Amino acid sequence: MMRILACAVAVAALVMAQSPVESAKAEPNVEKRSEKALQAAQKVLDELRRNGDLGDRAAVKSALGEIRAGVELCVDSLEASGKDARRSPKYFKKAEIGLRKLNRYLEDLRVALSADDRAPVAELLAYTHQVQDDLLLGIFTKKK
Repeated sequence: MMRILACAVAVAALVMAQSPVESAKAEPNVEKRSEKALQAAQKVLDELRRNGDLGDRAAVKSALGEIRAGVELCVDSLEASGKDARRSPKYFKKAEIGLRKLNRYLEDLRVALSADDRAPVAELLAYTHQVQDDLLLGIFTKKK
């Protein structure tokens, strides 16, 4: 009985140690993977804000890398779906709305950081704004 309990605890520790973005990669459905990837990025940002580690540059940089990886996974998954954003906009629009929310929180984070630490967040914000604009263009423009 103790061995089973010890194994269960070890498995739970491994699952907890896995980053949210890595767990989103396990989703076999590419459209749902895109949604989970953005949720994972949001979760990383929420944990950073909740823990108050804004003075720890290494923690902030690591979290920003995880957030970017989540956004990239979302975009890659949507592209891998092979669907046209104009004809099947459901997950593309969900991604755009999720990015809009993520951008608001990233802007709040940028303002909360000291002036010396804002550059990495500004770079990530520029990237996420570009991805959001690309998604909107895909949804609202006609192919020629």
